[in-house]
Amino acid sequence: MILRLAALLCLLQISNVHADARLIIHLTDYLANDYAGAVSEEKKILSEGEYAEQVEFSQTALKEGKSDPSLNSNTDLMMRLTYLNNAITNRAPPSEVIPLAREIQKNVIKVSGISLAPSNWPDYDKAKKIFEAKCISCHGAEGRGDGPDGVDLDPKPSNFHNPQRAPIVSPFAAFNTIRLGVVGTGMMSFSDLSDDEIWSLAFYVNTFRFGKPVKNRENLSQKVSNETLLTKAAVFNDAELSEYLTSIGESSELVKNIRLYFFDSSSSDYLSKAQNLLKQSFKSYQDGNQAEAEKLSLEAYFLGIEPVETKINANDPSAVTRIEEHMAGYRTAIKNKDNSTIETHLNSLIAEIKNLEVLLSGQEVTPGFAFLSGFSIILREGFEAVLVILAILGVGKAAASSMVVGTIHAGWIVSLLLGFIGWFLSGWLISMSGIGREIMEAIAAFFAVFVLIYVGFWMHRQTEINRWKEFINVKVRNLAQTKNLVGLFILSFVVTFREVIETVLFLRTVYIDTEPDAQIYIFIGVIVAFCIVLLVSILITKFRNKISLKKFFDLSSVLMMILATILVGKGVHSLQEGGISSMTAFPLKMRIELLGIFPSWESLIAQIAILATSLLIWKSAGKKST
Repeated sequence: MILRLAALLCLLQISNVHADARLIIHLTDYLANDYAGAVSEEKKILSEGEYAEQVEFSQTALKEGKSDPSLNSNTDLMMRLTYLNNAITNRAPPSEVIPLAREIQKNVIKVSGISLAPSNWPDYDKAKKIFEAKCISCHGAEGRGDGPDGVDLDPKPSNFHNPQRAPIVSPFAAFNTIRLGVVGTGMMSFSDLSDDEIWSLAFYVNTFRFGKPVKNRENLSQKVSNETLLTKAAVFNDAELSEYLTSIGESSELVKNIRLYFFDSSSSDYLSKAQNLLKQSFKSYQDGNQAEAEKLSLEAYFLGIEPVETKINANDPSAVTRIEEHMAGYRTAIKNKDNSTIETHLNSLIAEIKNLEVLLSGQEVTPGFAFLSGFSIILREGFEAVLVILAILGVGKAAASSMVVGTIHAGWIVSLLLGFIGWFLSGWLISMSGIGREIMEAIAAFFAVFVLIYVGFWMHRQTEINRWKEFINVKVRNLAQTKNLVGLFILSFVVTFREVIETVLFLRTVYIDTEPDAQIYIFIGVIVAFCIVLLVSILITKFRNKISLKKFFDLSSVLMMILATILVGKGVHSLQEGGISSMTAFPLKMRIELLGIFPSWESLIAQIAILATSLLIWKSAGKKST
């Protein structure tokens, strides 16, 4: 829960970045669009209510500019905001106010560095679900502003079919409205949505007047890339977009196709997203923004490669290793400002991704692949969790306490229940499946390593019979104390929850990429693998009950030592994927995820260190016993 809370707080902080700047952009957009309806060219007030709103908005924009240090320090910008406020107060004509409001918008965007577009074309399915959950009650099923909760609102909810209003609202303007809300109206702010979710929704509401959106993989224009068109589509309203298309020799009729173009969650689109983010990263590096370049390079992996990692592994297992090595080299080059190698790593990455596009293009997830995906994911993650839990249960057997055993079982059962809930809330999990998830997995792995070594050392010491009798007679009661039980519960929960999260994310990715008719085979694979894991755990338990206490302790200690070595390798690898730890390629390209072995010096040295430490502790404990 602490890790989840930290991730949530991080998301809330991110959502508040540039809040003042975004509000000014939002307000000046309203001023530019609505001022002509409040004041005429002859400086006559056309609507008292509209004019009062314009005055209030201009005052608020000026106040927000003063409260933001980065904006307030820009003398030219603050002078323009002051002039705008005075112009509106003095009922200046629209021909003077509107260009000034637009100019202020551009300046604020430039000064604050606010992103004008999403990293890839929005997700239609995601947008539709969000609209139905949060917007339909006021805006209506068809976006006509006729929802049941909007009947008594004044002003009425926006009608996305309005031929005068709707075409002048760009997705960027809609993004700001959704993020910030509109003061004095029923339009609330949606600070609980991620930027990607709001971008999807902002593009979605711009489709209603054109028809049903389509998911497409083909390039929209012969003149420019989809990446360029995405930025233009986000910033421009329909008239501006039409003018831009004409300027590059395209038909203005392409506006409809662009408004109806949505992200198709196929392998090719994820890989395309990775390439786009890498190109943006390199541009940021060239512009001297190292932090942004590194951030975009991490997003390229988490948002473009990781979602299709299962499918890549099924077709070319070594490709993931090659991409990770080049990603690490690329990030290192960014940090060190190594101009001599950064383009080499970038070109290698792009080439690898393009090869994967060819390899995976046209491939459908067949029922057989769906079954194997579900089966292999559960088998891999399930066995690892079961081995850890069985090792921890050795403490329960040692203590001969049903309370201790029950506490350990409660830990993994709670993690499974949360995993089941996580399947239905997987949108949140996927949204934090990048750096945050890698850090969480790393922390969980390192915590487990520490506890496993400690418990393994303790169990090895108990193999000496006199020491065991002392424990039974004097210390066993302490295991029933709250603190000890809480520790066992946390260990059982954390170790299992780490595997549960990874399982849910991998299964959800495969599920999304699978045709509806074949999705049932994923769950069949999950059930079959679960039964095998359950059967093996029962057999191990029966075997464990037949051996002597000394042999059982010895075997458990060895098992915990091995598990600690595996988990430390996975923990270091998670930090490397999150860009927190360096990654130095090991000459031998060996990658055995089941054993936590990855081809990097850092992870292998960590495993050797843990293994050596465990052996030293084992030897030390043996000497003390004798």
